[in-house]
Amino acid sequence: IRGEEVRVSGKSIDDLQECIRLVKGLNLELPISFKNLK
Repeated sequence: IRGEEVRVSGKSIDDLQECIRLVKGLNLELPISFKNLK
């Protein structure tokens, strides 16, 4: 966690995509965006 950012890294793109699906499914009332920093 860095200020207003959360950085997630992993070896498998499938794991990272599952993380994105999980966060999107939380229906948080916060502006959330995702970046691919390949």
